[in-house]
Amino acid sequence: MAISSRAIAHRALAVVVALLSIVGGVTPANAAPITSAFFYGTWARTDEPVSAGLVARTWMWGPQANTAEMQEQYLESPGNARTVQYFDKSRMEITHPNGDPSSIWYVTNGLLVVELVTGRLQLGDNTFEQHQPAAVNVAGDADDPTGPTYLTVAGLRGQQARGDGALIIQRVSRAGVIWDDPALAAQNVRSAYHVVVPGIDHQVASPFWDFMNSTGLVYNGSVYATEPLFINPFYATGYPITEAYWATVKVAGVYTDVLLQCFERRCLTYTPGNPPGWRVEAGNVGQHYYYWRYVQIPLSPVPTVWFTTPPSGPDVSTTSTTWEQIPGMSLAIEPPIDSDLAITFSAEVTSGAIANVRALVDGQPLSVYGINFGQIFDGGVRSYTFVANDVQEGAHTVTLEWSVWPSGTIRMGDRSLSVVASAPDGLAGRVIGTTASQALLSYSPQDWATDPDLTLDFVATTARDIAVTVSATGWVAGDGWIHARVLVDGVALGDGDVFMFRGGRIVPCTFTFTGTVTAGQHHVEVQWRAAPNAVATLIDRSVVAVIAPPEPGSGMLGSVQATDAILESALMVWAPVQGLSLTVQTPSNSVLAITVSMDATPYNGSLWVSVLVDGVPASPSDAQLAVVEVGESPTTTAFTFGAQVGAGQHTVVVHYTSNDLVYFLDRTLAVYGWPGT
Repeated sequence: MAISSRAIAHRALAVVVALLSIVGGVTPANAAPITSAFFYGTWARTDEPVSAGLVARTWMWGPQANTAEMQEQYLESPGNARTVQYFDKSRMEITHPNGDPSSIWYVTNGLLVVELVTGRLQLGDNTFEQHQPAAVNVAGDADDPTGPTYLTVAGLRGQQARGDGALIIQRVSRAGVIWDDPALAAQNVRSAYHVVVPGIDHQVASPFWDFMNSTGLVYNGSVYATEPLFINPFYATGYPITEAYWATVKVAGVYTDVLLQCFERRCLTYTPGNPPGWRVEAGNVGQHYYYWRYVQIPLSPVPTVWFTTPPSGPDVSTTSTTWEQIPGMSLAIEPPIDSDLAITFSAEVTSGAIANVRALVDGQPLSVYGINFGQIFDGGVRSYTFVANDVQEGAHTVTLEWSVWPSGTIRMGDRSLSVVASAPDGLAGRVIGTTASQALLSYSPQDWATDPDLTLDFVATTARDIAVTVSATGWVAGDGWIHARVLVDGVALGDGDVFMFRGGRIVPCTFTFTGTVTAGQHHVEVQWRAAPNAVATLIDRSVVAVIAPPEPGSGMLGSVQATDAILESALMVWAPVQGLSLTVQTPSNSVLAITVSMDATPYNGSLWVSVLVDGVPASPSDAQLAVVEVGESPTTTAFTFGAQVGAGQHTVVVHYTSNDLVYFLDRTLAVYGWPGT
């Protein structure tokens, strides 16, 4: 596959990340001079005595600057840019150079922790750019795999303030789990000062409050003097955005109990075992922020999943016997590298005619005749995954068209279009697929037979999750059926096979098989098996494999498959489908494409399905998955829902309702999204 210029930039930055991890830190540059008299005066007050060896205490800025003076975008500054300089502990900035230089606020240190925790890069007083929060350790060694990160801190902001004078004995894990450790009472650390301002309600822990109000040797520009370190206790730190918590972090290779508390501008730590002057220290927020802004943000994976669905409303219909675009079914996409595309169309269909649907990329149809999406007096959900091979990186348009046979009408209700592409190699997952158009196959034996047109080969560098979607149109003569299964290296993926067709209706059927593969070369094949004495005929078919990345990232974020047979009754009330729920992680804003596929039979009536993401309905709000009359034989069916989510952990649950009993057999839930870590 050709690699895009953006992917090359990703790889180059990945080398930077690797080098930074080798040296065990995220220092942005070598030592640089502090040329601004205003910056030097701010640095010298607290850190000149430390640099001169006259006092032993934490650096508030660092031994020296880590960058030269820089210009960063800020809309309210002259020329829309302000002067900044980065240090280990923070960033100095002059936002309003025409202000009063005698004010302690003439030089400020930015709300860097707030940006790191929220992912909101501040570019002006009220101008922000949303990114993923910083996946960087708050304290300790950069390679500590278990210490709290700024993502952890993001989940702590909403915790209630402790009572005045309360002992602080709570620990926090990297995952944000909080628990009491009574042994910590011996440290006698307490809530010391309650800050209540708009948007903030937190206690400052006693070691930090003592430090913020402490007196020591300072340099006032001409002489050393013993004065308060901070003219305003909150000048250096800002207000607290969390309570204080104990954590076990790796410091110089040794795991140590440390008290952490994050403020708007700094994160402070308290290590009881340190020498007195170094028990309270300022974290390396300046390093962390520089790394996030200039390394992590450029490394954020580009979109590889796109989704659209029109608002629910009146059905759309056509009587056209020539191809025309289905209303609302168009997507602008931009694959980051040359890639196969998985293009999935789902729709609630009511047909009074034989009707076809086809997918196009940049106006070029993927099949001449299209897929049969409707028969006379036919209804229910239809879904089919089209495959576009070797689509070049860059901007493309994907559209869907329909047409009907003469004197007929096709109507569609809720409908959706999703596209999944491969992400830059090494950063996220892959999409590979193949298709067979108008290639008739007949199956009559009871034994499994391999489809000669539906095979794939790929290499996994590590163990991976995989989702394989099989779509087909066809029919079975008489009252027979045909099963489908996916083999990976000769072993059935998931828990075996599913019913694809029953009876003589010509409709598209789609099912997603999920499982895992080990590192190495793999071969995927689709097999079919017909019922005794039945003859099954298959027409258009496709198979697409989405190979998940080695870490959570672009592509498949999670999947689950259930095969137990259950009889359920949720008469016109919504209830969860057993086995179809999972949790996914999105480190930043993401589009989710959520595919539900199942073999489910309402005994005499309709089955509706919806997907809730964090308790909120995805789009569309529901889909009429099956419509079954007495004596009819249903088919396996699927529908793809969509959602837009922010950073964090998300719970995806499938619900259903029906006007009769429902018999559930095989069913899967697969969630695709971006970006990655």
